[in-house]
Amino acid sequence: MTSPPSCSAFGGASVITLQFSLDLSIDIAEQEVQAVINDGSNLLPSVLPTPPIYNMINPADTPIMSLAITSKTLPLPKTQDLIDMRLEQRISQVPGVGLVSLSGGHLPALQVAVESVCHGDARPETG
Repeated sequence: MTSPPSCSAFGGASVITLQFSLDLSIDIAEQEVQAVINDGSNLLPSVLPTPPIYNMINPADTPIMSLAITSKTLPLPKTQDLIDMRLEQRISQVPGVGLVSLSGGHLPALQVAVESVCHGDARPETG
């Protein structure tokens, strides 16, 4: 890598951007990234909704298409689900598409990880 990774989080996903030297073959860089994902996967929570994935993109490229989607008949969470499950996956399968990212909307869920062993009388509060 030529610089430290940059990290960001949005839409329920964390994105890590890696920059490699131009002297390194893209195939070798891809193998290195996959090896790190494989080595680190046992350190991640087992309840992740999807396993870690990677996309090879040029972060300097500007988006070629932006879509704004609304619905007069569906609530926002249902619209978000349809876009996430159908449209995003289909667009990402188009040859030449490097990255499809969603933003906006909201997901009506909260995920909390709590240790199963409490010390003393300490108990998680609910309410």
